[in-house]
This record gives sequence, structure tokens and C-alpha cells, in this order.
Amino acid sequence: MIKKILLVLLISVISIFAQEKYAEISFDYLTIDFGKIDQNSHVYSKFEIYNKGNDTLRIGEVLVSSLSVQTRLFKRVIAPQDSAELYIQYNPDIRERDQMEFVTLTSNARNKPRFQLTVKAFVKVKELKVETDANVPEIYFPVMTHNFGVVKKGEIKSFEFKFINKGKKSLKIQNLKSTCGCTAAIMSSNEIPPGAKGVIKVEFDSTTQSGKLRRSVRVISNDPVHPKTYLNIYADVVE
Repeated sequence: MIKKILLVLLISVISIFAQEKYAEISFDYLTIDFGKIDQNSHVYSKFEIYNKGNDTLRIGEVLVSSLSVQTRLFKRVIAPQDSAELYIQYNPDIRERDQMEFVTLTSNARNKPRFQLTVKAFVKVKELKVETDANVPEIYFPVMTHNFGVVKKGEIKSFEFKFINKGKKSLKIQNLKSTCGCTAAIMSSNEIPPGAKGVIKVEFDSTTQSGKLRRSVRVISNDPVHPKTYLNIYADVVE
């Protein structure tokens, strides 16, 4: 009798699990690499989103790491074994060299309710001709990106971006602006004489952040060729 009861219970449990409904999100690839592109160009691509579960997949937010990336998702409700296309438009503005952006999706997927995709490109500098003997400032950063790697939530990290005035006139830093309240930038001096060096210290507070992210600091100066320069920091914030 006891064996029969146990058998019935076992069959009931198996039946419950067999009928369990869930959505499962999947992608063919997690990174789009546009390769070499020009400043202020517009490039396009797409990610294919798959629902490999047996219940409806519902996409919530689609978050981007900067305004350089725009997305368009026409279908946010994806039936089991169906798919949808997430279109990506990338405009690097006047950013330079290696760039990396993130697109984060939230959903009701059982396997990954928060999913992150990556957009990469190498932005070629647009050459502007300036007379070699021109009496103008010239800002130059040997390093324009820094990766803090894995950061424990709540930690504060900092990095110093060093630059040189390679021009023949005083370089004036007119404004520093970060893309997030979690990032602060401090100047060593607002005016750098010809041939002199300066430092911009960038502090990142991870208290309100999570996951892989990128934050930028925009530097506006009186350099006629590069009036805007972007400094980028990366981090992977974990609990």
C-alpha cells in the first residue's frame, strides 16, 4: 500500500515538472563588431532574439550604455520557439580608437532575466588640416580608456588620465561632464601652457551600479581640431 502511495506521489511530481512553463532567452551571438568606422558615421546591424522555452518571452527594458547606440525592437512578446530582431544603430560621434558599448535587456526569461550584449568598433580619427606653425593649442591623451575589471558593489575606484598640450598656445579646459552621477572628474589645472602636462582624475562609485558597464567623461577645450574628447571607463560590478 505504501509503495502504491509513493508511486502515485512520484508520478504526480513528475507530471508537475513536465507541465512547468518557462521562457528561455537565447542569441546566435553576443557581440557585434563593426570593425573600422569613421567618426560621425552611422552603421547598422541586428541581434536575433530566440525564445527556446515553452512559455511566452516578454522583453521589458532595453538599456544602452551611451547615446551613441540606438535600438529598435518591434516585437517584445515572443512566443515559444519563435524569434524577434533587435536592430542596432551606432554613431560614434567624435570618439576615437577602440570603443565598446553595452545593450542590456530585461525579461521574464528563467535562464537570464538580465541579458547583456556588446557593440564594438574601432573609430578612425578624422584628419583635420591645421598649419604646423599655427598658434593654437593641441590636446593629446596617450590613453583614453581604462578598465577597472571586476569591482565589488560599493567600492570606489579612480584612475588618472594624463594629457599633454602639444600646441603653441595655452590649452584651456572649458568643461568636464560625465554621463552618470556615479562618475566624477577632477582637473589638475584648467589652463595648460604649451608643452606642459595635465591630469584628469576620474572616480567611479559602484554603489548604485551593477553588471558590465561603460561610463564616459566629455572634455571640452579650446583645441580647434579636437574641441571634444571622450574618456571612457569600464567595469564589471558584482555583488
